[in-house]
Amino acid sequence: MVDQIKKTHWEIDKAHTNLSFTISHFMIAKVKGSFKDFAGSFTYAEDDFSDGSLEIVIKADSIDTNDANRDGHLKTPDFFDVATHPEIRFQSSSIEKVGGKEYTIKGNLSVNGIEKPIVLEATYEGEFEHPVYKSTIAVFNATALIERMAFDIGKNYPAAALGEKVSLVSTLELVKK
Repeated sequence: MVDQIKKTHWEIDKAHTNLSFTISHFMIAKVKGSFKDFAGSFTYAEDDFSDGSLEIVIKADSIDTNDANRDGHLKTPDFFDVATHPEIRFQSSSIEKVGGKEYTIKGNLSVNGIEKPIVLEATYEGEFEHPVYKSTIAVFNATALIERMAFDIGKNYPAAALGEKVSLVSTLELVKK
């Protein structure tokens, strides 16, 4: 009889997680934004997370750049086409510890119906017991650099107006289930 492996399951705490991005604007300015509506989970059995699975689903129409007019434009087919592609998804394919608390998380990102592999550079910040809610919390910080044109984001905008690369920066606060 095969022993069942006990997996640890975590869910993203939306109130304490930040999924943000930065892109250059006319080559000298930076525009920052984030997504406000998302969910996700992280499951693993091995202490080094090597068998882990991270999944994040983002509601594309929750984009927020602190400018309602720009946000409205970003939701159109010029950028995220939220009517046709309401979700942005990330699904990990592998997690590798590269030293200390540093990890490489490879996976597939789907934006505008286009799926491409990306690599997240992540730091595991640790765990703590929440003093009020009595739940175990874990925190990861993750970054990635993606090519916007690979996902048809602003495909009609030249690099002089809108940067070719988008910097993704996230703090994931996870609650043990």
